[in-house]
Amino acid sequence: MTARNDPDRIHGPVTTMRPTATSPPGADAVAEARRLAEEGHAAARPEKALELYGAALYVLADHEGEALSADLLRWMGTVHRELGESVEAERLYTRSLRLAEAGDHVGAQAHGLNCLGLMAQRRAQMEVAGGYYRRAARLAHQAGDHRLKGMIEQNLGVMASIRGDMDTAFVRYRDSLTAFEAADDKEGMSWVLNNLGVLHLRTGAFDEAADAITRSLEIAEQRNDLHMETLSLANRGALLVKLGRLEEAQTTLDRAGALADIREDAIRKAEVLKVSGEIRRAQGVPREALALLERAQDLAVESGDTLLCGEVMKELGNTWAALGDASRALSFWEMAGSHFQELGAMLEAVEIQRLVQEAA
Repeated sequence: MTARNDPDRIHGPVTTMRPTATSPPGADAVAEARRLAEEGHAAARPEKALELYGAALYVLADHEGEALSADLLRWMGTVHRELGESVEAERLYTRSLRLAEAGDHVGAQAHGLNCLGLMAQRRAQMEVAGGYYRRAARLAHQAGDHRLKGMIEQNLGVMASIRGDMDTAFVRYRDSLTAFEAADDKEGMSWVLNNLGVLHLRTGAFDEAADAITRSLEIAEQRNDLHMETLSLANRGALLVKLGRLEEAQTTLDRAGALADIREDAIRKAEVLKVSGEIRRAQGVPREALALLERAQDLAVESGDTLLCGEVMKELGNTWAALGDASRALSFWEMAGSHFQELGAMLEAVEIQRLVQEAA
């Protein structure tokens, strides 16, 4: 199940690549950089987005005081984050924040802090993440950036959901969704609806989960947002598994996996492989499940996503148990439990403890 924070839905190393088309003499550098950035936003493939953002940075080489330079670095970081390249993402987010601080660009500072919060959360540094989010919220309020405030509210909801505080998560998501709806921000609505769907799924409210995920998917398809389409399809697949509709779930996951391949989205690919492995185990072919899950584990570890690592290792434990290897099952469950405890994900940690005790 994929409850994820998505701050800047844009696409990622910093280059000083020259623009592919030479700017006309006397052209305004900032206007040209914005044009290139818009092309980067629309790029379907990460490498194309990186090329365009790098070209925009090159155009702004003599205008580094511009807030757009900080934005470009942050958008590049988001590309790397979505590719599972956490170290490079954090490096770029840090550069973006420093540039925003040097230029006293309050809004860009708030966005940079929010993104650094996401990276801390991915590494299970939850208190650090909360600190970043709170600082970002104060600056977003100062800048009058209501959209960012909605994004931060959602991120705090994700943290509450991970920790098992479902009531707080629902309130955070509801407030965030209200803000996005008031602004007619379809993109933001799709983020929150996806996370609401996951929250309903975790609490067993399957009809509500189906409704929220379907709404998120519809918005993503209307906007041609391949990232959110992949995310929503993966969560629909997880829901269908819970409902026992395994063949339909696999068809849905195949669609999500194809989009993840197009976008080179390692984290979403890992999630698809994880749920596909769960399906194979349920179908009585645990060896096939194991092959899928080992691939998911490699991607999850490379991405540095603590929650995803825990989820994959839990399923690896389940699969080794199905194969009758209690020792390996216990090993993976214990590793999963460590990840969940590190995150403060106590519902998952308790579930792991139950599995270990039953296997003992």
